[in-house]
Amino acid sequence: MLRQQIASALGGDVAPPAVLLDAAHRYESEQRAVAYIAVGATAAGAVPSPTDEQLQAFFNAHKITFRAPEYRKITALALTPAALAPWVQVADADVKAAYDRNTARFGTPERRAVQQIVFSNADEAQQAADKIKAGETFDQIAAARGLSPKDIDLGTVVRSDLIDPKIAEAAFSLPLDGTSAPIPGAFGSVLVHVTKIDPAQIQPFEQVQDVLRKELALDRARRELLDKHDSIEDERGSGATLAEIAQKLGLQTETIDAVDRSGRDPTGAEIRDLPGVADVVAGAFATRPGVETEPVQLPQNGGYVWYDLNEVTPARERPFDEVRDQVLARWTEDETVKAVDAKAKQLLAELQAGQPLVQVATSAGLEVKTAQNLQRGRAASDFSADAVAKIFDVPLNGFGLASGTVPAERIVFQVTGITVPQVTPAEQQAAARIGQQIETDLLLQYLAQLRSQIGVSVNERLLQQAIGAGTN
Repeated sequence: MLRQQIASALGGDVAPPAVLLDAAHRYESEQRAVAYIAVGATAAGAVPSPTDEQLQAFFNAHKITFRAPEYRKITALALTPAALAPWVQVADADVKAAYDRNTARFGTPERRAVQQIVFSNADEAQQAADKIKAGETFDQIAAARGLSPKDIDLGTVVRSDLIDPKIAEAAFSLPLDGTSAPIPGAFGSVLVHVTKIDPAQIQPFEQVQDVLRKELALDRARRELLDKHDSIEDERGSGATLAEIAQKLGLQTETIDAVDRSGRDPTGAEIRDLPGVADVVAGAFATRPGVETEPVQLPQNGGYVWYDLNEVTPARERPFDEVRDQVLARWTEDETVKAVDAKAKQLLAELQAGQPLVQVATSAGLEVKTAQNLQRGRAASDFSADAVAKIFDVPLNGFGLASGTVPAERIVFQVTGITVPQVTPAEQQAAARIGQQIETDLLLQYLAQLRSQIGVSVNERLLQQAIGAGTN
């Protein structure tokens, strides 16, 4: 009780200061509007061609950037359904049988508009059928039984939509405007009538046989995959090379002459053709030449890839002449960024000197754009999250400079509006949580002060009694 009274006296019903709540609300909810100019490489102008001395100096200062990474030469044998399929023979009869089983896949099935009247017994159904033969229409029979067109309409259906197979067979055997004989059904005798026929649109066998043949070959290849896997493992165990195994089993190896740790060749192009290439490259960089490696198992039962590491080319320093084009491209990129930055700072200085934004933009051949409802920490259109943060560092009607969404772009902006929305219910709940945190902080500070003034001691006898120590 005493503890509760002390805690209540220290922090009970603490109301967070209005200044704190206002600052938190503004930080979370404040929105800003800006007018801005996007300064890119075109606005900065063309970068002059460098001299050989400039390029050499740039190369010397950034040698590590142009260093050749370690490369590895790999021989791989991929065992996948696609690799096995060309060797699988599929008979013409099997292809035709697969087509006949799946005709609906190669077009749209026949659809029919069907009506149905259910009779309580076979005699009533037969009497109605006789009247139709005598000249009455199906609709007249329905109307005489008090049924509306909606009551007898089953809609436009395919055969599989009709649950009763006898009704489905009858409905899809009738000619247009034909009426069936009485059909025994689950709820009585039935007459069906066909008012419309949309014929099936099926691609002929000749147009799809090649696709079907490949699919059947792939399916059979998947079933043969494990047998081939065991054969390859047996050959590996006997000491055969991947090239020898491929020749014996009718497969093909692939050789990657040079690949770096990131999966790229010396031109910088990413190696893509080999299945499971990321795992193969990672494994190749974790082994040594001459060491047998475990095969890579492809996801979703997609096959296996065996690989051998043939050769390691160590990382090296590239001479300037070998990478001159790369040095030139990198130098040009850096100088373009510097030029864009200088141009943006020039425009910012003109604005800060008092020139209107539109005038500054027009003189530079640029367009003034606007953005609304920008919020802290949220990227929007031309503004990264860092750029938005800079906007919130500038006062109303002030000017600023921020990086664009690409390296060679700068945003010169003016803050044109600041809006603080009304406090929402969620923020009111947050205010209550802040109050609770203040209560907790006050109590913790009080306890810390008591410990520093009074100290803490332990009554060993009572502690031993409480935990049951020393008792038999």
